[in-house]
Amino acid sequence: MSTATQTLSHSAVDQLWSRSEKFTFRIAFIFFILLIVPLEPEWYTKLFSDFSFYKLLGSLAGSRPGLIEIKSESGRWGIASYTTWGILLLASIIGGVLWTFFVRKRTVADYNKLYYWLRVLVRYRIAIGLIAFGLIKFYPMQMPYPSVSNLHTEFGDYAPFKLYWQSVGLSLEYQIF
Repeated sequence: MSTATQTLSHSAVDQLWSRSEKFTFRIAFIFFILLIVPLEPEWYTKLFSDFSFYKLLGSLAGSRPGLIEIKSESGRWGIASYTTWGILLLASIIGGVLWTFFVRKRTVADYNKLYYWLRVLVRYRIAIGLIAFGLIKFYPMQMPYPSVSNLHTEFGDYAPFKLYWQSVGLSLEYQIF
């Protein structure tokens, strides 16, 4: 296939993207990149300091943007923790508008390649997170067997997640399964 035919085929394929689809894709592209790349400097210092396998896996599995921490009854994983996603969506919309403004006179842009690479990045990020989370469970690091001091703790002094972790930590086979 000659380069002229390749150029024509790329521009013909690119014509399949309408203006609204391109604008929506720009917003989605920025949003997913902001979710994939950790934005907090603390994440990088935690990743590279005091190396332990559990900390490495924990930072890979549990990386979630937390630009704003809202103290609520639902805790770190409740509905209030998704406030950062709203901020990132707003930043993505602003980025999508700016991206649209800067490329309005350019006609050569292959959104199919960008879409491909976005899918690759999202898939690898999900795969790394799931593998890290699976290794944390397979080698019982998150929910270890309860220590003697934990067994002497009053039942009412446990946080709900800690109580669950202690009970799952009693059964090594169940945790690995």
